[in-house]
Amino acid sequence: MILAHRNIAYITIINDVIDLKMNKKNISKDIIDIHNSENVKNWTERLGCNTEQLFYCVSRVGKNSSTVDAFWTMNRDRLMKQIDY
Repeated sequence: MILAHRNIAYITIINDVIDLKMNKKNISKDIIDIHNSENVKNWTERLGCNTEQLFYCVSRVGKNSSTVDAFWTMNRDRLMKQIDY
């Protein structure tokens, strides 16, 4: 009985580690990597902005894609006209 309980605990720990690794991979998809040209191209197409505008948004709010998307949405009109550095 105790052995079965230990095996279940061990399996649970292994599953938790696998879940953490999988979640880490999913989280990385939500990060805008400005050092990766393919990633920058994908995000500029997805957001409908140019590279300069994307870099500006990332510099203001960080590289989390949902935060950048929200910032871009709220400031799109202003940023389409001019970016103030």
